Amino acid sequence: DANASRIRKIINENFNEKRVLIVLDDVDQENQLNALGLGARVKWQNDGSIRIIITTRNKGVLNECYVNRTYEVRELHFDQALELFSYHALRREKPTKEFEQLSKQLVALTGNLPLALEVFGSFLLDKRKVTEWEDALNKLRDVRPHDLQDVLKISFDALDRENQRIFLDVACCFLDLHTKREDIIDVLRGCGFKAEIGLRVLEEKSLIKFTEGDALWMHDQLRDMGKEIVQNENDDPGMRSRLWDRNQIMTVLQNHKGTRSIEGIVMDMKKVENGNQVVVHTEPFKSMVNLRLLQVNHVKLEGKFKFVPHELKWLQWQGCALKTLPSDFCPQKLAVLDLSESKIEKLWSSYSNNVAENLMVINLRGCPHLASLPDLSGHKNLRKIVLAYCVKLINIDKSVGTLISLHHLDMTGCLNLVEFPSDVSGMKNLQTLVLTDCSNLKELPEDIGSMRSLKELYVNRTGIEKLPESIFRLEKLEKLSLNCCIHIKQLPRCVGKLASLKELHLDGSGLQELPDSVGSLENLEKLSLISCESLTAIPDTVGNLNLLKELFIKGKAITELPNSI
Repeated sequence: DANASRIRKIINENFNEKRVLIVLDDVDQENQLNALGLGARVKWQNDGSIRIIITTRNKGVLNECYVNRTYEVRELHFDQALELFSYHALRREKPTKEFEQLSKQLVALTGNLPLALEVFGSFLLDKRKVTEWEDALNKLRDVRPHDLQDVLKISFDALDRENQRIFLDVACCFLDLHTKREDIIDVLRGCGFKAEIGLRVLEEKSLIKFTEGDALWMHDQLRDMGKEIVQNENDDPGMRSRLWDRNQIMTVLQNHKGTRSIEGIVMDMKKVENGNQVVVHTEPFKSMVNLRLLQVNHVKLEGKFKFVPHELKWLQWQGCALKTLPSDFCPQKLAVLDLSESKIEKLWSSYSNNVAENLMVINLRGCPHLASLPDLSGHKNLRKIVLAYCVKLINIDKSVGTLISLHHLDMTGCLNLVEFPSDVSGMKNLQTLVLTDCSNLKELPEDIGSMRSLKELYVNRTGIEKLPESIFRLEKLEKLSLNCCIHIKQLPRCVGKLASLKELHLDGSGLQELPDSVGSLENLEKLSLISCESLTAIPDTVGNLNLLKELFIKGKAITELPNSI
């Protein structure tokens, strides 16, 4: 109630005197409108300058007292529906004569519903025999007329067992986490799935999508279908494969109702209404021997950690109040450990060097008390380490420089970092290195050229004074960003040997001149020199950059462009 009052106050104070269009998508309960101060029982002042559009599948939430107009979205015309279906099933505007009659019959059975047309059309994309389409038509005739869930389930049933599990993981566990593609791949790979192939199959079948920002997205009807499949596994939540409802989870844990059927539990208690920390005992997890996905954000775990199942592959425990992981915490198959935004000071003691040898990802983003990293040399499978905004971190253990499997290292905002491992000879597979806002970092390792797989290097707003001469050995480097590196006065001539470089960002840097060798960057597409106040000229060799698409220059120092451009 306090939160609802605060939101109503914000709306009244900030929006009432402005012309605003507000869109509330997928509202299914009237209390959602009441919480925003828009419900029938709430007196809300509006002088008419605000327009609010509400989309819902539940007409009952649209109380006549406060809804001026109701518009019911009509189904597609048959010709439009046929075109949409044909695009997804045949990748053409109209079906061929061979499939024309079958297409029309299939479209009619979907009720012209866009999602059904898209999903069922994608289901038929790899089927090029008339007999296969006839089988699909018979399946569609067997479902309830125009029942969307049944239509969608035909596509789900056609998936193999592994891809069905991936679909249910997405629908029940990961969708509400706004997961990025690379993050879901990490988790699924850790579970032993063929992650990239599985996601591609689901994408091709129109069961999932990825936004422009590469965030995972699924239509709410598909999400609901996935959750319904799991709910239908058993009337007893403790006998289902995945749990996401907070009340059901607490009931299962408090009554020790967990079983070997449970594979995933997602529980985020950050927004608990009474503000009290939720306490969960570890013993109920003992019986969940097949648990592989566990989210317990902002939960206080008490008891012996040896009860945490050994099959666990993904643990997300944001807001963990522990200073260090306990000595009896040792899930041998753990692949992804996410303790971001927690109070952790030390990940684990030295005894744990051989624990979780399968560990692939460590995420400690936003852990302000983390002072050091343990020796990670025993973790040969580590692919990603995220230490962003660990402001107390002064250096990182030298063992990081020996991690052959490491692909991604993010140290954004480690304000007090003063030293990076000097020996990076083992980081031969590192592809992304982010040191942005490490303002006290003065130098990069001299042998940075040994990171021969590096594709992206970000050192924005650091104290770095020069780039190591060995940088020319980074033959795969595609993006180099040195924005606001005010101590860098010049680039080494060898920078022209970065044959794969596509983007070079030098905005706000202390650069006084660009070397002529920049003209040798044959694949450079973007060069940004905004606010380089000490840079007075651009070399003529820039005209040799045949693939250059974007050149950004802003400031008073540069008064003319070379004739070669």
